[in-house]
Amino acid sequence: MYPDLLGVFGVTLYGAGFERLLWGLLALLMVWGIISSILIFRKGRRYEGGIQGIIVLVILIWAASRFVSTFSPDYALVFNEPLVLHTYAFCVLIGVVCGTLTAMKMAAIRGREPREMLRLCVFLVLFGFLGARAAHVIVDNSTYWNACFHPEAIGADSADCLRILNFAEGGLTFYGGVIAGLIIIALFLFRRYRRGVPVEALSVMDVLGGALAVSHAFGRLGCLAAGCCWGAVTTGTIGVRYGRDSFAFAELVKDPQFHDTMMKTGETPIVHATQLYESLGEFAIYGVLWIMLIKKVKHGRMAGTWLIGYGVLRFIVEMMRDDSERGYYFEHSIQSLNSFLAVPPEHATILSTSQGIALGMIVMGIVVLVISARAKQTDCE
Repeated sequence: MYPDLLGVFGVTLYGAGFERLLWGLLALLMVWGIISSILIFRKGRRYEGGIQGIIVLVILIWAASRFVSTFSPDYALVFNEPLVLHTYAFCVLIGVVCGTLTAMKMAAIRGREPREMLRLCVFLVLFGFLGARAAHVIVDNSTYWNACFHPEAIGADSADCLRILNFAEGGLTFYGGVIAGLIIIALFLFRRYRRGVPVEALSVMDVLGGALAVSHAFGRLGCLAAGCCWGAVTTGTIGVRYGRDSFAFAELVKDPQFHDTMMKTGETPIVHATQLYESLGEFAIYGVLWIMLIKKVKHGRMAGTWLIGYGVLRFIVEMMRDDSERGYYFEHSIQSLNSFLAVPPEHATILSTSQGIALGMIVMGIVVLVISARAKQTDCE
């Protein structure tokens, strides 16, 4: 259902030439990994450098062998069909790159080692995706259960018990990635403590807050393109419509109120562009964090600002969302607020699962700001 870049840009990611480029880039990346491993080893972290070096070397040898084999006339393609790069995945990729570069740049401004932040970001991305996927599967567990044991319930012809591993179809819950990321950060800080290195938890959180803001902003643009995380049908005139191949259409067409009209027009009613609202809000928070960094605010204030800012943003945006898998602690409609937000009077205004977590983030942000206020260290010292 996700729109793909092959259709948008006409780029064919297929053939020996494409795979030659792919394996060549992977080999070059691993060469950089070997250099990084040597530098780590020479700094006295021999166990870490050695393990990383062995893993990278194995991948380098494999990628190099694949690269050389692409010049053979008998080369067998690894990808038998064109590799489709979906808009959603492209936006997420851009977000990850921008987030990693942001973390490295902010760390350098703070006088930290950018490469250490790069390594942390690699682990955060890996386990963040796994956590986001796990959270999505838990929330939407019936879909994956039916895909394996009752495929007819979801309109499938055969059982697909490995659908849980099909990242290409999408399905990532941001909060799951945040929780997994917090665990990785805790392990990172604990490891620093065990090595006798200054922990500087607030400074690390500041840098990662900026990285998360820009990564999520781009990710939400991917959601907008894909038609997931869509908004409620609006009673106003400003919003977006989605076509037949979108998740929003597949869900809204089940509503008898919209079914006949949607089948005739081939598109949804106007819905709130909640993904765009959230993306613009995250970009705004990202700008504020950069201003705070340049002004050399106390450690922790950037992290607290992101936690509170995103918590408030998400709580408000959730009032206008309408995708079915969100879940509620309890459903209550505030008609005056719904009228102001241009959503139907009966639309549940509060309290979705995400709104509850957003409130928790706001509380965490306040705690971080209190801790920051009591701390003596500043970037000016």
